[in-house]
Amino acid sequence: MKRYFYKIIIPLGILIIGCLGFLGLVLTKPTPGVKPEKQQAWLVNAEQVYPKSYTPHVVLYGRVESPHTADIESVVTANVLATPALEGDFIEKNELLLQLDDEEVNLILLQRKADVADLEAKIKAELLQYKADSEALGHEEDLVALGETNLSRREYLEKTQAGSAAQLDQAKQELRIRQLSLTARRLTVEQHKARYAQLNAQRDRANALLKQAELDLSRTKVLSPFDGRVAKLFVSVGERVRSGDNLIKIYNTGRVEIRAQIPLQYLARLHEIVETEHKLTAQGNVDGKAFSLALDRLSGEVNKGRAGVDGLFRVITGGKYLALGRTVDFNLDLPEIDGVYAVPLQAIYHGNVAYKIVDSRLQRVDVERVGIHGLPDQQKVALIKSDHIAPGDWLMLNHLPNAVTGLLVKIDREP
Repeated sequence: MKRYFYKIIIPLGILIIGCLGFLGLVLTKPTPGVKPEKQQAWLVNAEQVYPKSYTPHVVLYGRVESPHTADIESVVTANVLATPALEGDFIEKNELLLQLDDEEVNLILLQRKADVADLEAKIKAELLQYKADSEALGHEEDLVALGETNLSRREYLEKTQAGSAAQLDQAKQELRIRQLSLTARRLTVEQHKARYAQLNAQRDRANALLKQAELDLSRTKVLSPFDGRVAKLFVSVGERVRSGDNLIKIYNTGRVEIRAQIPLQYLARLHEIVETEHKLTAQGNVDGKAFSLALDRLSGEVNKGRAGVDGLFRVITGGKYLALGRTVDFNLDLPEIDGVYAVPLQAIYHGNVAYKIVDSRLQRVDVERVGIHGLPDQQKVALIKSDHIAPGDWLMLNHLPNAVTGLLVKIDREP
């Protein structure tokens, strides 16, 4: 038994002691020093900024409109004979736009003239009849007076038995007939004023219809009410149109406006400017042709789904070539403003964030964009204001996709 113990237990004990010794050596092994990782510094462009006075402008996008847009409709039923003005044509005031067939209108005009002539004749006949009735009235009054005298004589003769009862009855009958005739004549004379007024009213109505027919005849020639441009032609030669049908749409090129949405960050300032009656101007270019604008007014209604208020800009020059409904961009000039910084457009993140450099690390600052600045042949810069930027601070000028507060940077170019 002892022999078996020494064969198994002693070797196992030696093995355990060896393992424990190896583990002790591993745990007590000296640790080599960790070499700190070197942080990468990103090369950026930066410069010191100082506030100055600038004249900013804002880029706006608007739609061409005109408050003087005429949708001309037909006032008669007729066939279209000619369309000398086509879509896109420039037109002058009183220029022929469209010719309608006037044959049917001429027939109506002849009827209206005949109606007026007929009533003129009736009025003349009424005046002559009144004159004759007035004269006849005097004669009938005399006849009635004679009849009354004759009746009195017959009554006297019948009382003295010199006359017969039949003669008395005959005298009474004749008097009654003359009295009835006199009454009818008086009524005819008295009704003259009513008949005359009625005929005059009918003549006035006929004259009005005649003038309407003459006006309809003139409107078979559709003339331009102002200098402008044809926006749309709705009919073609040979087509039959009825009263109320659309014929042509034109707009006044001298009264063109551009409706543009004013961003919210500029809205309060624009309200102040408009209230002081300061005139704001703007410039743009379309198809190589320059145009100039002036802010006329701000819209009194905010359309659903729009964040800002629309500004209505009156076109001063170049409106002739601005097609109705076209979308254009232009630069709105704002009054000079003090204490602003000019930085490249790419230095602005998310519209209102910039980064300044403090101890070689980026620091995020919130900024307010007040516009852009730059002549047409120069690179445009953004104008910003911020309470977190002091004169002489270093601002990062380039766009760094991974820009974040605390990022280590190195200025690549110092002015």
